[in-house]
Amino acid sequence: MVYNTGVVTLKKESDKFNIAPLIIGCLIFLALDYYALWYLYIRVEPAFTEKTIELGTEQVSLNADDYLTGLHVFHSDAWVDTSKLNNYVTGSYPVVVYLADKEYEYTIDVADTTAPVISAKLISDDDHIELGSDYKSALDELFSSIHDESGIFDITLYVDGEEAGSSGITTKGYFTGEDGPKQFERLKDSFSSVKGGTFDEIKSYDIKLVAVDEAGNTDSRDFIVNVKDTQPPEIVTFSEDEQPYYATGRKYEPEDFVKEATDASGFFSMAFIVDEEPLAYIEYDDMGYHDITVYAVDESGNEIRVSVVAPFDEPPIFVAVRNKDVKLGEDYDLLRHIIAVDNTDGDVSASVTVDDGGFDKDVEGTYNVKYTATDSHGLTTEIVSELTVGDEKAGAFFLTDEEMELLCEYDYFEYDILPEEDYTAVLDLIEPAQVNMMYSYSNAYSWGYSAGSGFIYRIDEDYTYIVSCTHVYKEFDGNVEIIFCDDDATAIEIEKPFYMQMSDENEVAMIRIPTSDIPADALIEIKAIYCDENVYDDLKKGQNVVAYSGHFLNEKPKIGKMAIQSLDEYFMSDARNCVKTTHDIVRGMSGGSVCDLYGRLVGVVEGYMSLWNFDKGDYDNSDFLLRIEGLEDLYERLKQ
Repeated sequence: MVYNTGVVTLKKESDKFNIAPLIIGCLIFLALDYYALWYLYIRVEPAFTEKTIELGTEQVSLNADDYLTGLHVFHSDAWVDTSKLNNYVTGSYPVVVYLADKEYEYTIDVADTTAPVISAKLISDDDHIELGSDYKSALDELFSSIHDESGIFDITLYVDGEEAGSSGITTKGYFTGEDGPKQFERLKDSFSSVKGGTFDEIKSYDIKLVAVDEAGNTDSRDFIVNVKDTQPPEIVTFSEDEQPYYATGRKYEPEDFVKEATDASGFFSMAFIVDEEPLAYIEYDDMGYHDITVYAVDESGNEIRVSVVAPFDEPPIFVAVRNKDVKLGEDYDLLRHIIAVDNTDGDVSASVTVDDGGFDKDVEGTYNVKYTATDSHGLTTEIVSELTVGDEKAGAFFLTDEEMELLCEYDYFEYDILPEEDYTAVLDLIEPAQVNMMYSYSNAYSWGYSAGSGFIYRIDEDYTYIVSCTHVYKEFDGNVEIIFCDDDATAIEIEKPFYMQMSDENEVAMIRIPTSDIPADALIEIKAIYCDENVYDDLKKGQNVVAYSGHFLNEKPKIGKMAIQSLDEYFMSDARNCVKTTHDIVRGMSGGSVCDLYGRLVGVVEGYMSLWNFDKGDYDNSDFLLRIEGLEDLYERLKQ
């Protein structure tokens, strides 16, 4: 009995001893489980203190759950402040999470670990870079865009292993994707300010572009590209404002008809195409606009044709330029008697410039003096005269038939009337049209002379026509000396002239002398009077006119200032076809010209009345002049 009981007793004591640890263990388990639940799901603490993100590629979360531990319900009211963060610029930035009265601070590191991205084009064997392109063109041909998240990087271009250009790129903001080309444009433009070169050989080139950002991240692209010449020469023609005129009778090369011609190879040839045949030179003898085709071809066979409409005009022509002798030590005006005429501008002698070739009147020798004349179209003509300084003095010379024909064709012997009345200017204008005539006689019984005035009506290739009065011409009974009003008062002697009177009622008369008898020095200085037979339509009573007889008998001119009193051609019954004026005429002026102050011929000086009334004898107080209607008809009759 006792044995069994002991056993039972011992068993009960053992059971009582094991319950406490179990309870303790359960409590501990429960505590740990609660702690775990609190730590993992209830506790609100920062999930991290520092985080690194890639520059520009990652957006920082604004969800507090990403920053705090515990269930969302425990920090649903939290908010994230990223106002101080710039994920486009490398650096460390603070981010703060606000929850109730607590603040949780974090550090976000923005780092650049990505190399610049060079977007390259796919090229084939047929792709090429054009000959003559600069190195920047490789960027256009080979690279579509380039960008880096930092916006700051360096680029370097290498051509055949040599640095061809480099630049630092700084962009604002973040460029990628479709915005990449914007950054690429900045890259291309940057090369304009650094060293470069051109693809000037037809061959294969090694091209390499290297980009390095501030963090040292690097990207590069390599190509082998062919350089070819597929473009024809470039021809730039003249604009309408720039279009030059071309001279007839001269040979021109194709380059003369274009403003500029270039080719990348630097070697090309040009020609004219006429009837599909190439010509090296072209020449036109007729004026006007001509259609011209200019052709150019380079070494690679690239060719181009350009059509040009070119205006042609006659260049100036020199007249009376001769090789001459110059007396040693004698003053010699290099421009005196140098005449140039032009079909467009008439007399262009004022445009003549001279290169004296070192001419020295005090040093014997032969000098090549070059003269250049220019017309209003810019056409020029050059001519050289040999002037020999020595013991001889230049003698008189005469114009050739061809030279006279040119002067008459270009109206050289005519003058333009003044735009307004000018007494001083009109004397200079009409003086070259005046002549004086003198007949000298001497015999056993008497000697003396008869003299009168006249003026040049017309100068042509064959004859020079001089107007005076009948009573002047009829006094000449032998050879007559005609004195011109050039600088030297040149005088020539002619046989007793045949004269033709205008009419029985008008004493105006005209003679003609061979133009070839007049020395060139005088001929190129004289002019024909301006004559319009309708001038009386404009004349008014009281209008001032002037009678002028220059170089009279090699002395000072005779000038009569007068005013119109009456235009009635019958104011005197015995003096038909006259204009009445105030009196300012002296003996010797008979036959001279009377002009208005514009330079227009209005009459002929008359100082002798016996043609109508011999009883009156000399009419010393003449106050009229002869009208000029009929001069053209008289000229035509005398020509025959």
